[in-house]
Amino acid sequence: MAAGLQGICHIILDGLDEYAGISSSQRSSESNIMKVICLEEFPECRVLVTTRPHLENFFDQDDLPRVYTKMWIEGFSRESSYEYINKFFASTSIPDRGRDLEVYLDEQPLIDELVKTPLFCLMICHVWSEGLLDSGTTTQTGLLDKVNVFLMHYANERSKSSVKITQEKLKEVIHQLGEVALTGLLDDAKQLVFTPHDFRKVPATLDMACELGIVSKTTGNITRLPQSNETTSTTIEFYHKLAQEHSAGKFLADQTNRFLLHLKISKLDRVLRKIKANICDYENLIRFAAGTDNILCIRIMKALLKNSFLDESERYRILLDCSSETTGTQGNVSSLVQRCVNAERIVLKSPTVYTVVGMQNLPKQLKRQVMTVMFEGSTLATDVTTGLWSCLGSFSMLHTLTISDSSLSFHPSTHELPSQLTRIELKAPSTLPSEKTSVSTETMSGLGLLIGEETKNLQWLILTRVKCTDEEDLVQLVECCKNVKTMNHLM
Repeated sequence: MAAGLQGICHIILDGLDEYAGISSSQRSSESNIMKVICLEEFPECRVLVTTRPHLENFFDQDDLPRVYTKMWIEGFSRESSYEYINKFFASTSIPDRGRDLEVYLDEQPLIDELVKTPLFCLMICHVWSEGLLDSGTTTQTGLLDKVNVFLMHYANERSKSSVKITQEKLKEVIHQLGEVALTGLLDDAKQLVFTPHDFRKVPATLDMACELGIVSKTTGNITRLPQSNETTSTTIEFYHKLAQEHSAGKFLADQTNRFLLHLKISKLDRVLRKIKANICDYENLIRFAAGTDNILCIRIMKALLKNSFLDESERYRILLDCSSETTGTQGNVSSLVQRCVNAERIVLKSPTVYTVVGMQNLPKQLKRQVMTVMFEGSTLATDVTTGLWSCLGSFSMLHTLTISDSSLSFHPSTHELPSQLTRIELKAPSTLPSEKTSVSTETMSGLGLLIGEETKNLQWLILTRVKCTDEEDLVQLVECCKNVKTMNHLM
């Protein structure tokens, strides 16, 4: 491309996390796409990248923080999703069920997380209206199981055949779909779009999956190629990537349980070995496998403990994320979580809503051991910040909170911090460019309100290598600290 045209050209890389030449842990400088991202190719073009959050850390490497501005798509807000739910049920014969669903979502953060996506908000409304969803469903694995049951009922109602799809048949279809789904996810190309050839061993399953609506076929005309008589092309996709990952997780669990006694190395072991270098790219897959069977969750946790490619903060977060999908964290699950925490501190990198639930489920005796909690390299939305703050309230021995290279969004009604908390430290890593060390007005304001209204015994507030975007923000923070009678150190 001529240099003169680059200034008016935008390059969009949509779904970078699905590109085989990239992972959250490493990158290849030989890739043309990587050269575009690093502005080695077409340096005058504006580059827009979309990706799932797990690749966020990728853009913190080398000079990329100077080049890219990060933005997050939050989906439906709480108000928007509830407005949608109310409108959905207002047109039905059970309008009060909408309020019941809102109460349920308030108590189930993992399900509430999916409501932010309009497609899943609609699905959850349908599943709830059919009475298939109740307080017993607390995980996303369980929710997607219920969605599949709803799709089965709906397909049976539409079918003119006297032969209906049974629960047992649905389970078989999910497992056979899951085999193809898993093969696609593990493929070097991270395959999300399939062809009939991928389902050549189970064509009847493909037809039934299309009838259910779990996958869809699209056939289009193609230009006739030399030495080929084909004039059309058919592609097959799951209705959402989560549906593919859920099916793959169910298949992985089934294969591991079925052949666990016969093989020294199970299907799960082989998959974990294959993905260990970039396991962060497969977090949903292992969450759904863990959510299918607690015993599998334990096996996954053991593998995480041995994974040398993960640092302490990543290991602990993924472990907590997996534990959030289990039906309980008692016994062996809790003991394995405890092995990842030393007696004094928890370090978390990019915690999620799954991490929040995992922390909530930690045994009380473990929480009583923790004296220091550190968040690093994190951008936390309001709901995650609020959830973490609520969790910290149950850590009765916590006295130091460190926030490093992170952005937090505070809700006006953020929970009170533990009364014994005496020290809060904000840190910017020395490797961070100076233009990236500024603390936003929103963060400073939220922190000031938190300190002034929700802490009782705070003695130290330490700012290391950070600066405010506005000097007035620091003044306001100091004023808030004056309201804390125990405060005697502001550095």
